[in-house]
Amino acid sequence: MRHIFLCVTLASIAFRTASTELDLCPNSDSEIATVFNCVRERANTKSLHTLSKLRLITRCEDETCFVRFLCRRHADIAEQFHAILSDNEYNALAQLVQRCQTKWHPILAWILDFFF
Repeated sequence: MRHIFLCVTLASIAFRTASTELDLCPNSDSEIATVFNCVRERANTKSLHTLSKLRLITRCEDETCFVRFLCRRHADIAEQFHAILSDNEYNALAQLVQRCQTKWHPILAWILDFFF
């Protein structure tokens, strides 16, 4: 029982801490494309609309383009997203991105998928 509680607590802390940050600028174009392919697969209609909104505002054809566009404008991409999106849109997108970025960390991805 103690182990389950510990796993849930650690997963919750990791998820809550990471889910509010979108730090995509250091990623390569192929990493960004991989993350957003995963995001599109998992996204609901509202999140897909959010992605379309970002592409429209930045006049980009794909997510890699709008990430690069926002990274060039300002180093803090999370601040850029907050300026464009509502809190709910931002949080939903940030959670999807975080879950898809954890594919590089299979154990964390499993914990997040299992508990959340």
